[in-house]
Amino acid sequence: MADPGSYLERTLCDLVSIRSVTGEEAAVSRYIYDALARAGVDVERDAEGNVTAEVGRGPRLLVVNGHMDTVPPVDGWTSDPFSPRVEDGRVIGLGASDMKAGLACMLWLAQHVSPKVRTWFAFTNHEEGGSQTPRNGVRRLIGRAAPDYAITTEPSYDPVAKRLHVGIGCQGRAIGYLAILGRSAHSSDWRRADNAIYRGVEVIRRIAATAEQLKPVEVAPGVRSVPSLSVVAAHAGLAENVIPDRLKLTVDRRLSVGEDYGTIEAELRAAVDGVAHEVEISRLCLPTLADRDGHTLKVATDVVAGLQGHAPLQFSQGRQDLSIFAERTRDFCNIGPGTVGQAHNAGEYATVAGMVAAAAALKAIIEAM
Repeated sequence: MADPGSYLERTLCDLVSIRSVTGEEAAVSRYIYDALARAGVDVERDAEGNVTAEVGRGPRLLVVNGHMDTVPPVDGWTSDPFSPRVEDGRVIGLGASDMKAGLACMLWLAQHVSPKVRTWFAFTNHEEGGSQTPRNGVRRLIGRAAPDYAITTEPSYDPVAKRLHVGIGCQGRAIGYLAILGRSAHSSDWRRADNAIYRGVEVIRRIAATAEQLKPVEVAPGVRSVPSLSVVAAHAGLAENVIPDRLKLTVDRRLSVGEDYGTIEAELRAAVDGVAHEVEISRLCLPTLADRDGHTLKVATDVVAGLQGHAPLQFSQGRQDLSIFAERTRDFCNIGPGTVGQAHNAGEYATVAGMVAAAAALKAIIEAM
């Protein structure tokens, strides 16, 4: 088999050049569908643009998944983020690491792998838009199929050590919306007011103190789940001469293994104790950990260790679509060619070496399932 490096580099450049910010995945979806159809792969595209390619047969289903959408470009790009550049083995462009390098590998694999189980390569949308939205492609996928095994291809390659990590899970997430209530008045008559901002200062202080007390949880030897609690937005005031009667706070909570939505609810209730308030909690996803005795993780660690001598484990501090697959199976893992730590950065890049390594590892894993 010819070295896949040239194909992967060229395909990643094509994918980066197609804008696919969340909600705008149609063009990249068509590219993927057309490429697979031309190659003679059994491929489908649903009404939302999610693409599924089926390879292999059997009673059990393995889903290999990657999301097509990216975040918008952040500040700091010194070149057009949609015009990919190749420099010293790096493909630079928006979404190169998170996670169009994974999509390029999946396109190559769908044409070259020979699985012993029924395998779907699922190119899904709206991952960056959240897990609860009905447009999330994995949520739609598990609504029509119950996979036995799942592999996601989020970034897990360390270009310095030149090795892949095997992902075993991800943090959960909840968002708290607090309204601190006071009493409004004209600023010239401030004694009649109860300034909601002043009330909110104490609430923010309590939240910060709680955050300082959070402790990491070891989920595997040397691998930690690190919780966080952060006020990420504060809004108050209608006019420059009106003391506000409402301060709105948005609080981001990353849940570690062993925590749940009751954890943030208790923290916020303690923070607003004695203060007039309203509270609402958006429950986005629970922390997710793979079955350590699962078939997928065992095969993946054996294969990766055989290829590179060691299979270091990884736990994502951000949300991944693994959290949705966990509603059907915990027999999963993550292995992807994107560069660890590059997601959502200006100047984001993936390496050709990482793509070649991931393609080889994933091919061997899928064929060993």
